[in-house]
Amino acid sequence: MDTKANNESANLSTVADYVAAIQHVSSGQFISRLGESGQHYFASTFGAPLFALSTLAPEVIASNDSSLLLITSDPGHAADGGRWWSLYAKIHKPSKFSLTVCFPHRPPNGKAPKPLLFQPPQQIVRSWQKHLQSLGSPPDVVMLYPKDFDELTAVHSELITRAPGSKLLVAVPTRLGALIARRMLASCGYSVGDPIDFRQSQEEPQHCAPGAWWFAASVPETGKYIAADDELFARLRDGYSRLSQFLHLADSKEDAGDIARVIACRSNDIVEGEAVQTVRLSGNSGVDLASGRFFKIEEEASTDSFVWDENVMSADLLALQPPANTEASEDEDRLQLLLWFSHAAAQETERELKKMTVEDVATQSEKAESAGSTESASAAVVESLAMPEAAIEPASVEKPAESAKIESAEALVVASSSAPVEEAGTQLGSSIFVRNRSRLSRSAGTVNVLALAAKLGRGGESSSTLFEAAKDRILAWLRSGGVSLESSTENTHIESSAGEVTVETDGHSIWTMRFDNRSTMGTGAIWRVEATLIGHPVPAISLRLIQVRSSEDAPPPVISGVPRLVVAISESVGLQDAGEQLRNTALHLKKEGDSTWLGRLLLNPHRTQPVIVISGKVDTSADRLARRLAGVAHVICIDHAISNRMVRVFGRERSVFGNAVRLYRPGFTADASPYEHPTWALKGVQLPTWLANNIFEEACAISLEAGDLDERAPSFQSIRNLLAAKRMASSEQRILELRQQTENAVSSKDEKIRQLQEVRDEQQSMLGMYREENAKLTLQIEQLREELQAKRLECSAAAEEVRQLNYRLNNQWADEALDDTSQNEESYYPDNWDELEEWVDSYGDGKLVLHEKALKAVRTSPFKDIPFAYKALEYLVRYFIPMKQRDPGDDAPFHAEIAALAELGMEREPVGEALNNHRYKQSYRRLYEGKTIWLEDHLKWGVGFDPATLFRLYFHYHEASGKVIVGHLTTHLPNSLTHTS
Repeated sequence: MDTKANNESANLSTVADYVAAIQHVSSGQFISRLGESGQHYFASTFGAPLFALSTLAPEVIASNDSSLLLITSDPGHAADGGRWWSLYAKIHKPSKFSLTVCFPHRPPNGKAPKPLLFQPPQQIVRSWQKHLQSLGSPPDVVMLYPKDFDELTAVHSELITRAPGSKLLVAVPTRLGALIARRMLASCGYSVGDPIDFRQSQEEPQHCAPGAWWFAASVPETGKYIAADDELFARLRDGYSRLSQFLHLADSKEDAGDIARVIACRSNDIVEGEAVQTVRLSGNSGVDLASGRFFKIEEEASTDSFVWDENVMSADLLALQPPANTEASEDEDRLQLLLWFSHAAAQETERELKKMTVEDVATQSEKAESAGSTESASAAVVESLAMPEAAIEPASVEKPAESAKIESAEALVVASSSAPVEEAGTQLGSSIFVRNRSRLSRSAGTVNVLALAAKLGRGGESSSTLFEAAKDRILAWLRSGGVSLESSTENTHIESSAGEVTVETDGHSIWTMRFDNRSTMGTGAIWRVEATLIGHPVPAISLRLIQVRSSEDAPPPVISGVPRLVVAISESVGLQDAGEQLRNTALHLKKEGDSTWLGRLLLNPHRTQPVIVISGKVDTSADRLARRLAGVAHVICIDHAISNRMVRVFGRERSVFGNAVRLYRPGFTADASPYEHPTWALKGVQLPTWLANNIFEEACAISLEAGDLDERAPSFQSIRNLLAAKRMASSEQRILELRQQTENAVSSKDEKIRQLQEVRDEQQSMLGMYREENAKLTLQIEQLREELQAKRLECSAAAEEVRQLNYRLNNQWADEALDDTSQNEESYYPDNWDELEEWVDSYGDGKLVLHEKALKAVRTSPFKDIPFAYKALEYLVRYFIPMKQRDPGDDAPFHAEIAALAELGMEREPVGEALNNHRYKQSYRRLYEGKTIWLEDHLKWGVGFDPATLFRLYFHYHEASGKVIVGHLTTHLPNSLTHTS
């Protein structure tokens, strides 16, 4: 047992000290097996706060009943039930150590080392706000690892109300960050101490690391609080945010430490042979305080010499710099310089955004009008077309990239203990900002793959020329697939071995086509291409690609690309999105001013296609991606200069830099959520096939999500109905004219007969059209019913998958001291019988009893739709029992029970004469609590005698206990119809 603390524990002040000290604790000697990096990780994670407590709040270490609260976003602090805290606290305090860890997410679920399991757990809660409110008395000490400035201000506001007089220990990764936090708290009346640092060793400081810098502050007593200065808070928030951005730009932990060491420090440097007074932004860059010019280390130079950068700070912002003050401390001077530079950078960013968003009024108006015209024209009649490369002409296929190497065993030990892994180990292509990725359906049925609506041309061409040129490209594409049309100006329907083509047109300004390609029918899917052209008021094209899947085993939709047809139209006719060309090759930006053009494209509110931005060196695979996405996305390659400009304007989290790819969805803004615009890291100069597939699927899914699909790119059937309605309206107008002519014509008998004959002929023709249209609509209704059924099956499968995932997650969630984290979850319906008894215990609410004969019956049940059986059991608990126990005159439970049966498609009926038949009645008899009960009621679903598709559940409602006893499921019990069970 650990009976005494290390005698030298009061002198521990570095990571190295805690690495050595834990070896003197008998229960901590297993740490030596973790390797050097593992030992340093745990010594840093838990040694830092214990060092701060022993230095800034030693009374907590000495006392056995102190109340200690930790607010953190570091998953390591909440790992393994907080047992690591119990272990490392033994260095200072052999007796019991307790604290409450407030971690806003589920604690990491790793496999803890066995010796650690002998340590007592700590209390872990999610919401520090709720925990503070629930305490009878405020905590003695609050330790805070603020993830950003806003969390620091939120904790401050809560402590003022809930814990006046408490001590607050704040952990910040950098000294400059600690200075900002101290200034903020001091301005609100806190008594703050000087920062202290937790070093790597006595000789090696930590300039940037979690828990590297600490300071103590006392929450002001009631009545001594000073109201926040909004202007000061805004400046401090900008400074904290700018400091974080500079640190995130570092390529390694060492570079981040170098930035933290020198940022906002005055320096005398030599730039291109000129001696200047500067403020440093990192070890490799800074700004001249006299001219406002930025400088950096020349990348290709053999020596570390500074050269001028192209960026210059505006003169009015440069004039706001704080003067050098020899009487002020170095810390105060650094803080003032950082706040000045942050304000100047924010102003420069705002001005740059204005340059990107505010163009010449005439140009902006023209583009908006162009984009708006395209959208309105598309909403009126445009459809969408696309065809898989596999069905037309496959593109070259690249070899898949090799999987990333497995981390070392030592790293796995650390990871198993929920310690974070360095970003340098990020797997190739892993998404930096992750969201629920847009995906195309893999279910059987009709699946929309992509939808495209674009303006035709490059500017200056006549509408009729563009309309006819695009139609010629579509006809040529059909001929290359083995389908030739005799006339392109009339309605046509052709069936051939290559497929089925239907054309509808008004003969001059609307032309729509649907082509079902049957060449891939053998794979379990056919591809449907729908294209619509309009000539007025704005020439435009609408394309749709649809995969009709006969089963879920059909090839996935991501194997496709846009057809050569789209590439051909893009090359010969031209396609536009929000006034910008949609190219079939990657656009490489390098010139001055290209960054402004790119910013305008990203921020364009009329843009409907995603923008794929590739940063760094990339080979011809970028052009292959652009060709695959022709008409669906903009593909743009940028160099490091432009990516750095994007970082300054949009911030690191919304930019793309280094070697990476980012997809910017339509609707991007300067303050958009970065998780809506995914990023992938690249290794090498080639885009791997799997990444191209992911990007293609994401872009296609976006094309289906943008706006109202039926308005933006209406289907072939919608255009056909529109044209039919126009023809009917024309016929009705013709009939009206003929009637008028009849009334005004000469009164001769022969003339009247002739005119009446014309009216009758026209009416007969119109009647035929009505009948033909009615037949088409009937067929369309049947198709829609089939598609609706497929969608219902798809939704059911997706819901079932969600329920299974929820159940698995719930089983992984530790029950240790998470008293305030329980939340009501959606019902879970397993797909097996093994979980039946556990499910009844969880969801039966103590009102559902499974008889042993029922359990025996389900073990051999052939019924396929197992989740349905769980829904039937849930119905008994949620609807049947409340209906039976309702108050007189309360009809709500009765109606709810009827609605629930209707929703499930079940019937509840008495078993009937079976209970009176001596041959069968014993099959309905059960013993419950020593007494005989009869299964007088049962639930029915399905017809026939196939036990795999038919469901029956026999039960008895026990009036005395208010419980339902389920005596048999899922097959028939014998009766006069079945005779056998």
